[in-house]
Amino acid sequence: MLKELGNLLVDIHGQHEHQSLLRRETQRRVLDAYAGIQAQVQELSELYDRFQSLRAKRDALSQAAEDRAARVDILRYQISELETLDMSVNEYGDLELEHRRLAHANELIDAVHPAPRHPRRICTRRCRYQIVAGRGPGAGRRSGHRAQPETG
Repeated sequence: MLKELGNLLVDIHGQHEHQSLLRRETQRRVLDAYAGIQAQVQELSELYDRFQSLRAKRDALSQAAEDRAARVDILRYQISELETLDMSVNEYGDLELEHRRLAHANELIDAVHPAPRHPRRICTRRCRYQIVAGRGPGAGRRSGHRAQPETG
């Protein structure tokens, strides 16, 4: 306590004597020291830190419980959808095979018909050309309108 008061006295008699007295932390420390309650203040500070830590843990657990409940709801919905489909084991295998085939077909289409080099354009009423974007035989074809770049 004497050390703190000594530092305070040096600060008070220094060039910026008014600044340290204006700080709330300094005022609180001086008042706590004068009242002789530093031990209680330290204990309160430790209890408050523990309270904050426990509150953070509670909030994290609460959030985890909400996430888990949301995941359970999604899974229940998916189960009900699968039960509604009433698929047999063979149907599931056939569906998976078709999915693989279609995914591979998409890769083949992309390899044969690459995406246009120019961004898609939108035609206005008085335009001269319109670039038709997409895949297949009509990709890149021009209509009788002038294309305007897409905005937005």
